[in-house]
Amino acid sequence: MVLLAQEQGLDQQQLYRESKLLEACLAPRSEMAQLLAEHAVPLDEKVQILRKALTGKVHPLWLEFVELMLRKHRGVHIHNALLLYGERHRREHGILEVQVETAHPLQPAEEQRVVQLITELYHKNVELHVELRPELIAGLVLIVDGKMADLSVQGQLRAVRKTLGIN
Repeated sequence: MVLLAQEQGLDQQQLYRESKLLEACLAPRSEMAQLLAEHAVPLDEKVQILRKALTGKVHPLWLEFVELMLRKHRGVHIHNALLLYGERHRREHGILEVQVETAHPLQPAEEQRVVQLITELYHKNVELHVELRPELIAGLVLIVDGKMADLSVQGQLRAVRKTLGIN
């Protein structure tokens, strides 16, 4: 896909954004993923449903890719292929994926501050994903480049229990 897109001079950033849309649409346990896994639904019907759902939302190359994977009986691998595509794109374009898990929504200024700090530390462009997790009580969990900093109240309580030997 990458080489074909480069050969055709397609907008790499747009294809990446569309891959994220497809990734969400075909995520495990999503309705679309469940449909694709359903053996009772004929292949041509799956392709037709996908085309109807995605036409105009993603480049036709993505539709061809998904259809090819389905016809080659590789439908269960589509999501992982999209994840790998995204990983390659981020690596080639110096983008660092950062996940923030927080009990409460971040204000835009707080999001900007996180992006600014990570950009200064890693000297890369930052792609920020914020996930709400009320069970954290307060604070946040920051995951950058595979490393996690748990700055949540839940994490602090867990650390205290561990120190005291309490399960």
